[in-house]
Amino acid sequence: MIHGPYIALTALSYRLAVWGARERAFVQIAPNVFLGRRLTEAEARRIELWPAVLDLAGELTDPPFLRAVPHYRSLPLLDATAPTQDLLREAVGWVKDRAAHGPVYVHCALGHGRSALVVAAYLLATGTVMSAKEAVAYLRGLRPAVRLNRAQRAALNRFAGGLATSAPSA
Repeated sequence: MIHGPYIALTALSYRLAVWGARERAFVQIAPNVFLGRRLTEAEARRIELWPAVLDLAGELTDPPFLRAVPHYRSLPLLDATAPTQDLLREAVGWVKDRAAHGPVYVHCALGHGRSALVVAAYLLATGTVMSAKEAVAYLRGLRPAVRLNRAQRAALNRFAGGLATSAPSA
């Protein structure tokens, strides 16, 4: 297995990050929308599970218990990458559809990049915030370790620009 060393190192890095974390595993961002990191099996079993989970971690899989929720969706992205605009719109649409009916948990490995990007785009799409910069500031107020890299910020800005051009004119 050629990817074995990468997978083992990623799993070890994740465990060390969770072990040394000073933040909660997740936070509520908006009504019915939660942002966080990949939960451990023990954490997933201790909480009342959400009926919908969007997993954006391409390098790790969720515990089987979490994958068994009624509306589980995996859109695997590698760490530090940004989705295409089509995939970002798809993810935001999925979250919006599910959040209208109940709680949704959006996560990647640590809940700082990929999942934060999708939730920031959701906040823009729902009119909760008016700009990409405001979306990131809002998330950082609730989850201070959120850090979008250059590619993720560019994707969020393109998403915001697409919303502005598709808004009906007065």
